Amino acid sequence: MNARQLAHRCLVEWNQRPQFAEELFSRLQGEWGITGSDRGFARELFYGVLRNLTALDFVIAELTTRPPPLEPRLALQLGLYQLLILRTPAHAAVSETVDLVNRPQRGFVNGVLRRVTRESSAIEAKLATQPDSVRLSHPEFLLERWSHQFSAGAAREIAEWNNQPAAVYLRRNTLVPASNNDGLEATGHPLVFRTDGTAPLPLSTGEFYAQDPSTLVAPELLAPQPHEHILDACAAPGGKTSYLAALLDNRGKITATDSDPIRLERLATNLERLGVTNTSILQHDWESGDEAPESTLYDAILADVPCSNTGVMRRRIDVRWRLEPSAFYDATTRQLLILENLLPRLKPGGRLVYSTCSIDSDENADVVTSLLRRHPRVQCLKTESRLPHLNQMDGCFAALLIQN
Repeated sequence: MNARQLAHRCLVEWNQRPQFAEELFSRLQGEWGITGSDRGFARELFYGVLRNLTALDFVIAELTTRPPPLEPRLALQLGLYQLLILRTPAHAAVSETVDLVNRPQRGFVNGVLRRVTRESSAIEAKLATQPDSVRLSHPEFLLERWSHQFSAGAAREIAEWNNQPAAVYLRRNTLVPASNNDGLEATGHPLVFRTDGTAPLPLSTGEFYAQDPSTLVAPELLAPQPHEHILDACAAPGGKTSYLAALLDNRGKITATDSDPIRLERLATNLERLGVTNTSILQHDWESGDEAPESTLYDAILADVPCSNTGVMRRRIDVRWRLEPSAFYDATTRQLLILENLLPRLKPGGRLVYSTCSIDSDENADVVTSLLRRHPRVQCLKTESRLPHLNQMDGCFAALLIQN
């Protein structure tokens, strides 16, 4: 099996039944045993098609008289992505893409791709005149939301950002002795480095954790102190939990909870690898209203809640195709419920940081406003946010609340 075959198989399975793209790719590349540069190329093809889906389908519709069956359509998406976006030489892109389909379909796929090589300028010119929802492959309702909340220009910039491969960032874990940072590029944060991804990531020793700079905003806003008992309420897979432990230098006490036992196993593995010793792990669903796993009150709580993921669409490749307009109402309902269940666990004068990886105001400022309206004893001391197109990192929001 080669990279193009793996990418085609991923697209077939992704279209046949709902699966998260990242999990699907990880499973199939493991089953097929594809590693190294072939793995990277397959991932680029699979993710690249998903990022440019409506643009590629527009071109297919322009070049065909009727919609092709699934497998040749997906092969055409792969071929078009190589020709029009990666600028792969035609002799490689066409011949190897044609081989992906059954023999009776090869003439059709070959004909369409050969036409693209002859008419690429005209095809690209026509695509450039299409609405942003087609040209930038984002649902129209999302672009409209972003235009309303920011501006039409910002919505376009966010979509363009989402269509680029995500950078790989590593956080230096201060709980483990350092060796060196060879091959890593410094960033604006002293503990965060960037890597081009060509070399194996130095993760196994626990010296580094793959983590976007945006994910450090909420723990730093919480500012945990060595004498405190901290609750990380939605902790898995453990990036923020381990950073809280590092900020405390393994002093104080952290309770890390999550509702999913499988994710808790991953959390435990990560914390052990990263040298975290001040954290206990408990299973609990803060949406449920069930009795909390500890009777104690906490000095500070981090509530990094489930959200729409609109700030991390560059990494969560197919989120844009999963979201519906109702998703934001559903998310805010869950978020407020979590906060309502967490507030009774906070000491008087205690701090709570509410955070999301969303850029949507409904899930961010509006949730905070709703909570303050319901709870006059709660005050918002500060908010922080990051927007991908402005800050060149994943989008996020964090609000520091205090309960008097």
